[in-house]
Amino acid sequence: MKIYSTLFFLVAASAFHAQVVSGTIVSKNENQPIPYVKIGIEKKSTGTISDEKGKFSIDLSNTDPLQKIKIEVPGYDLYQETIQDFKKYDQQKIFLTEKTKNIKEITIKPKKLVDKNWGVNTKTKSVIYSVNPEFDKKSFLGETALEFNAKKRSKLKNINLNIASYVSTEPVLMRYSIYSEKNGFPDKNILEEEITVKLTEDMIKDGTYTLDVSDRNIWLQGKFFIGIQFLKDFDGRIKISAALFRTGFIREFYGDWQKMTIAAPAINIDVKMDKNGSNNMNEDD
Repeated sequence: MKIYSTLFFLVAASAFHAQVVSGTIVSKNENQPIPYVKIGIEKKSTGTISDEKGKFSIDLSNTDPLQKIKIEVPGYDLYQETIQDFKKYDQQKIFLTEKTKNIKEITIKPKKLVDKNWGVNTKTKSVIYSVNPEFDKKSFLGETALEFNAKKRSKLKNINLNIASYVSTEPVLMRYSIYSEKNGFPDKNILEEEITVKLTEDMIKDGTYTLDVSDRNIWLQGKFFIGIQFLKDFDGRIKISAALFRTGFIREFYGDWQKMTIAAPAINIDVKMDKNGSNNMNEDD
């Protein structure tokens, strides 16, 4: 009996420390699953991404029960819960509440818009960011970003990503984010809705994938960051061109952003800049 009791205690202790929480991320208003949501521990590089049906599993073994789980999706209120409380939702739905959109009165003023292109334009194949899930299952889900500075009010037209090599047997799922700036680092995602893309080789023209966002009415001024993140494991690899001695930024899940001073990803943007320098961020074209 003593041997049996000891074995039972060891198994019970192991089960207590090794805890995987599973569930489904759902829109509270529409009662529909939200795909490809980032679920992670605040200020940590630990996390996971829900699948196309909103389902997820996250290993919370040996974590501080008072640390917070964070779920942040454009268009929804921020979700935060202590780990000890989040574990109670195992096998349940996690509801996100849609933000209330405040429609302000729009004042249309005459503008003179000029075309500009900012960022890193190199198409080199010798300096690259390599995205290879087979080589590193964990960090390939990390996010990289590049800083921009719109000195005058500008409307974002296209986000361009220079790709040196694309090898995949299936479409590659990517997320684009736009962050405000705080203390020289990316801060809050300013988008009102998700921008995800299923990238295929035929979408890359002359070494560049161009994402047209002109219909999203995104106006920018001051410092901001464009971020890209790969959301799903795939069979293959992608090589993104990079520029030496430019500063890029990287992070894993909700961990702190880190500067990469050796090279920066070849992200550049096309904008319509308002030469009048208006500060009204709610005007239409």
